[in-house]
Amino acid sequence: MQFGTAQVRKIVLPIAFVAASGGYVFADKVWLTPPPKPDLYDMLEAAVPFTPGPDAGPVTFVDGVYRGPKADAYYGYVEVVATVRDGRLAEVRVAHSPKSSSVSTMINGRAMPKLRREAIAAQSGYVDFVTGATLSSKAFSESLIGALQDAAK
Repeated sequence: MQFGTAQVRKIVLPIAFVAASGGYVFADKVWLTPPPKPDLYDMLEAAVPFTPGPDAGPVTFVDGVYRGPKADAYYGYVEVVATVRDGRLAEVRVAHSPKSSSVSTMINGRAMPKLRREAIAAQSGYVDFVTGATLSSKAFSESLIGALQDAAK
């Protein structure tokens, strides 16, 4: 399908006008202010039905090694293995993270150790996301929450 000049003007000019006036264009909707963003914790809770929330208090886990589900990080997936000793999260190992490019390797090489440390300190999969590694952080959190759900049973 080819577009003529008149058809291109009908598409491009309204978008250029909205963009020049400080508006936002997404698919078939136009906003004059940024569109509402979903809360990341709401997205996590929708993805994983049972989770002790960040304010649920201390949780005791059953000792063992638990593999979390593969969680999509857009450029690949993240999968973690959680080790529980004496009823507490003792170790989190990243079994797999995206390495599809040197940029992914660099981002995950920087983010995963921070996420592991924070998860152990918090004794939870609810961790603050690492700036610049949002998708990997979300996937790490989802996988760890899945592993800890198994450990809580």
